[in-house]
Amino acid sequence: MEESPAPHAAISPVSSLDDSFRLTAAAGSASRRKVSAGRLLWRGILATAGAFWVIASGYVLLAEIWESRKAPLPPLSIEAASLDFGSVWNSEKFEWAVPIRNASAFPIDVGRLEGSCTCTSVSPSSFVLKPSEEVRVTLRYNLFSRTRQNSDATVPFDDLLSAFVSGDERPLARWHIHGLVKNAFICKPTQLDFGDTLVAGRAYPARGIDVTCFQPCRDLVVSADERNVAVVAKNPSGDGLHFQVAVALGTTLESGTHKFKLSLGAVLASGERTPCVSIPVEARILPDLQIFPSLAHFGDLMVGQSREETIVLASRSGRSFDVPNVDAASKNLEIIPVASDDAGSKVFRVRLTSSKLGSENTQARFKIRYRGDGKPGASRSAETAVFDVRCFGVQ
Repeated sequence: MEESPAPHAAISPVSSLDDSFRLTAAAGSASRRKVSAGRLLWRGILATAGAFWVIASGYVLLAEIWESRKAPLPPLSIEAASLDFGSVWNSEKFEWAVPIRNASAFPIDVGRLEGSCTCTSVSPSSFVLKPSEEVRVTLRYNLFSRTRQNSDATVPFDDLLSAFVSGDERPLARWHIHGLVKNAFICKPTQLDFGDTLVAGRAYPARGIDVTCFQPCRDLVVSADERNVAVVAKNPSGDGLHFQVAVALGTTLESGTHKFKLSLGAVLASGERTPCVSIPVEARILPDLQIFPSLAHFGDLMVGQSREETIVLASRSGRSFDVPNVDAASKNLEIIPVASDDAGSKVFRVRLTSSKLGSENTQARFKIRYRGDGKPGASRSAETAVFDVRCFGVQ
């Protein structure tokens, strides 16, 4: 009789699967342990790098603090409060004083102290300071030259003040002088030009400047540095804000270019007077007498050859005049009058005869006298006109 195998000798499928699962789980666990170890290693590297960065930054910061403590003070110093002049009225003659101190242990020879703006003057501009010694420097600013074109009520101002030691073009110290400049008013135009419309002997038309105040003003204070100029300021609307300044030239101003300045300031509603500023004015007055053409150039002339030009003397204002005398600067120049019915103009022929080689320049001077108004004893003014004549003498 055959015996059945023992029960424990049979292979159980469940046991095989369980062992396989254990092997797979063991492999996964080992893999996870490897990944965890890699992460831990990477985190350790990052932590080490972070600690190194913190230590390095701290070292640099401490070094900078230490160096800043050891850094010497600037050899020349100005207190911060003295660098700001605050808020002031616009002015051409503003003064501000700053104390400059020698903070070093050695004498300092300042050969030049200057501002970056041409509107700045410094006094004293050179000095020697012993250790701990101080000098009071006065700065004078033409604030208006910097703010003339600005139409704002308040304008920031900044000037770079530089100190140079003798023999060195590198600045030893620099400071910014700053503040706010208040405008009481704005002007249009900012400078007045009468143009070329003025003729001597005629009445000169007046010109105007429009002035707008930023706050109500009682009045404007205006004057001119030219005695033959009249200036009047009016507030037609009565609002104290919009003014008109009329500028009239005296008839005694002679022909030529005249430059002068108007002084303009405001009286505020509170009674405070602002500093005056200057408005430049230019007037070009043409002489009444004119010559057509203004000169004659006869070019190349053979020796002994003559050429002539017809010219006209005329009054720009149409005034009647006579020509009692004509002076020729050369015997080779001949002036021949031509009959004319116009009392306000005269015609002449100017003839030049060449007598030498090379260029020749000469002149004819016409002396005129204006006629009176017909009344006995009426005054007659005189005037002189010059006519140039040129040529090249060739053989």
